[in-house]
Amino acid sequence: MKQSIALLLFLLILSSCSKEETDTMYTITRAKINGDMVNQYGGYLKSIAATDTVYNIKAYEAFAEGGVAFISSTEILEYGHCWSQISPPVYNNGDLASHHGSYSGTEPFEFTSSLTGLDRITTYFLRSYVITASDTGYNSTTIQFTTKEPHDYWIEVSSLGGTARENASAFVIGDYGYIGLGDDGLLYRSDFFRYSFSADTWEQVSTFTSGKLSNPRRSGAVAFSLNNYGYVGMGSDGQENYNDLWRFDPDGNIWSEMPSCPGHKRKDAAFFTIGSKAYIGTGYGSFDAVSDFYVFDSETETWQARQEFAGPLRSGAKGFSIGDRGFFAFGERNGLYYNDLWEYNSINNEWIQKTSCTGAARSKGVAFSISYTDENNISYNYGFVGMGYDGNAVFKDMYRYDKEKDSWIQLADFYGDARFNACSMIYHGAAYIGLGYNGTQKMKDFWKYLP
Repeated sequence: MKQSIALLLFLLILSSCSKEETDTMYTITRAKINGDMVNQYGGYLKSIAATDTVYNIKAYEAFAEGGVAFISSTEILEYGHCWSQISPPVYNNGDLASHHGSYSGTEPFEFTSSLTGLDRITTYFLRSYVITASDTGYNSTTIQFTTKEPHDYWIEVSSLGGTARENASAFVIGDYGYIGLGDDGLLYRSDFFRYSFSADTWEQVSTFTSGKLSNPRRSGAVAFSLNNYGYVGMGSDGQENYNDLWRFDPDGNIWSEMPSCPGHKRKDAAFFTIGSKAYIGTGYGSFDAVSDFYVFDSETETWQARQEFAGPLRSGAKGFSIGDRGFFAFGERNGLYYNDLWEYNSINNEWIQKTSCTGAARSKGVAFSISYTDENNISYNYGFVGMGYDGNAVFKDMYRYDKEKDSWIQLADFYGDARFNACSMIYHGAAYIGLGYNGTQKMKDFWKYLP
């Protein structure tokens, strides 16, 4: 051991714990890490006197505070924190580190390090270090911390296994998402694919209607899941619109025809689900936009007319639900685009206009709702809208709606190309969004959004 760099533990005073216990070789101090108490042991020479605290831990960054005391007059040439996914971290051994300048005083000192270059949801080990002319010393205790799941963040996942397309239809059953139909620029599609959220892989499943229709190709259809079945209906085959409805059984990989909606044949309708029911309305009929509104009960397999949509006529609107309320946002008719929001009370069967989205008016964007619990165990249920087209510009901006406050905030932009006629799936508190048209080409990429 080199007595010239004898370093003793310094306790960074914390109001919650200020007691030191000392024996012959070591001083025991306590430091608080994210609210948890941990012991830190420091001794002589190779172990520096230090207290380390890691705080403000996020997905890709965190901060660390350190405090060091020493008794010799040896100058510290450099000090800081080093961290690694392997314990213990070693400075200049390929591990990440923050670098601070030299120190030649004799008083205890404190410092803060910015920990960058971290991976999300990953465990790291950290300790402070000092370098003198003759040696490198470390805090004898290594701190462990784990980065968080990112929020308001996009991650690219596997692209659709089939042809790039817009105006496709999507639903989720169990641990799988199902996507199919749409317009690839040459043909309207009839194929369907299954996406594994856990494996991030695609495989093809039964073609829409399982061959029961002579022309199963469709674009601008509605799609949703109820009681472990997928449902797809309405839309257009390029020649005529439809009012039919088909149910997909994932166990048998087969489609079965359900009762048709008694309303207009339409494409680009808006919809949402509440409980075991799907609510469908607006869209483009035979010659113009329509406002009729219906509910499909999956348990009785029946349709019922409900109060017509109270806003202006439109197609290309998008829907989402929060609790027992459904919402329609955006849409277009005859070149007039909307950014308004309408709430449907499924108990009272009435529409109420709410605060308009703070983003630009548009049509054919995306809309969905997500329920999630944050790291502080606080639960949230928000609506999300964005992307789309206003006749000139293609958008990639996203917005979050707070039903309780009837207010909006803007979120991080969609990370992929701006687009419209994309589709979305919701799984375990995350949204998966992809496909669509960016104004020049059809898309097949997919992105995961963490709220």
